[in-house]
Amino acid sequence: MVGGFRAARTLEGWSTAALALVVWCVVSAVFVIFQAATPVAAVVVVPFVLLGPGLVVVLLFRLRDVATAATVVILTGIATGVLIPAILLYAGAWSPRGAFAITAALVLAGVAGLRKAGVKDRR
Repeated sequence: MVGGFRAARTLEGWSTAALALVVWCVVSAVFVIFQAATPVAAVVVVPFVLLGPGLVVVLLFRLRDVATAATVVILTGIATGVLIPAILLYAGAWSPRGAFAITAALVLAGVAGLRKAGVKDRR
C-alpha cells in the first residue's frame, strides 16, 4: 500500500516517548562519533546523557507524579553519569566515547524493555 501506511504499521506498539528516546540517542551518537564540537552537539548530547537513562526508568515504572518522575530522571542520570565513568576508570579503560556508548546502549536496551513490557501511549 502507501509507504506511510506501511511505516505506521511497523511502528505499531511503540510509545511516542520511546521513539523520541531512540531518535535522541541516534542523533547524540552521531554527534559523538563524528566528534562534533559545536554548541548544537553540546545542547543535544549533554541532556541525553543526564536525562536519557532516567526517562527510560520513568517510562518503565509508569510514574505519573511529576515531582517523583523529575527526581528519578535527574538522580538516575547523575548516577549513571558518575558510575559508568568511575567503573571505566577503575578498570583502566577510561574513554569518554566509551562511557557514552555504554550509556546509549543502556538507554536502547531500556527502550527495548519498554516495548517488551508493553508500555504504550495513554489514550
